[in-house]
Amino acid sequence: MDQHHAGDASESEQLAIRLLRTLDALFHLIRYRIPHTKVEGLTIKQLHALRLLHEKPGISQKELAERLQITPAAISTAVRQLERAKLVNRQSDPKDARQMQLFLSQQAQDMLEEAHALRCGAMRTVLDALPPDEQEIIVSSLERALVATSSQRAGKTDTG
Repeated sequence: MDQHHAGDASESEQLAIRLLRTLDALFHLIRYRIPHTKVEGLTIKQLHALRLLHEKPGISQKELAERLQITPAAISTAVRQLERAKLVNRQSDPKDARQMQLFLSQQAQDMLEEAHALRCGAMRTVLDALPPDEQEIIVSSLERALVATSSQRAGKTDTG
């Protein structure tokens, strides 16, 4: 019985290694896909900040820092740099004038939309190499795995 489990672990580990290699190659294909001149000087955290602002326009600097898991000082510097690059605008919160909301500039929105289109195109190219039924199996299986692992992580944080 122990040999059977050892074989399963080894097979599971080999599959994990293959999956990591495959995901690394996929990430390389779809990585931001923004023309280099448009992101020159931007850090990965700043690109993540732009993506978060695209998903949740009007969030506060504090919330952005929490979501990116960086310090208030670091987000302050990043936002200033993004403002100077004309990618982010600060506006007073209509509910509380002391608070500032962050929004993407039109330039940043255009850049992210272009990047999204390029990334989707790269992923479509990968998926198009497979028959439609296999495409669906891959995507559905990965979605189920993410839901399952998210539930497991949530259970671990709830219980300690």
